Amino acid sequence: TGTIVHNAFAYTGLAASTEKTDVNFNLARTVQFAAGNLAAQRAFLIQAPTYSFTASSTLTDASTLSITGPPKSGAFATTTNVYALNIAAGSVASSGIIPANAYGLYVSAPTGATNNYGAVFATGNVGIGTSSPLSKLSVQGTSGLPICEIASSTGASLLTVNSLGQTIMTGNVGIGT
Repeated sequence: TGTIVHNAFAYTGLAASTEKTDVNFNLARTVQFAAGNLAAQRAFLIQAPTYSFTASSTLTDASTLSITGPPKSGAFATTTNVYALNIAAGSVASSGIIPANAYGLYVSAPTGATNNYGAVFATGNVGIGTSSPLSKLSVQGTSGLPICEIASSTGASLLTVNSLGQTIMTGNVGIGT
């Protein structure tokens, strides 16, 4: 009890150029509350389980949510882009008040372990401002804006790479000291 299993079966003979969604949680509706402040509202919530044993044991990899990888191309299928997780950029503006901040992905590091990481990209390249990163980290700027800026804990700029590729350092610079 308490387990939901969805075993998908093979779809053959589907119409061309028509998407066939396996699971669709359609939450597209208006949710209206009475006036008053609300600290958090989550449309879909997955709460973390607790794993335990009756005696000393090791659980090597535990996940609350695990995706086994992107879709695979089958016979006669040419795919351009495949995603294990695709977060589409939707507008947060409607007829109401516009939010101050909107995030496509927001990650907080867990706590309580010897080492707590907000994110690890174990393999591949990461692109910021580009969908075709050429190295472990590729940053493509916007014309007229800095490509990269490193700031102190107070927000003061320490190192900037401007849109021309020039490096600007603020403060004292010591080489070999």
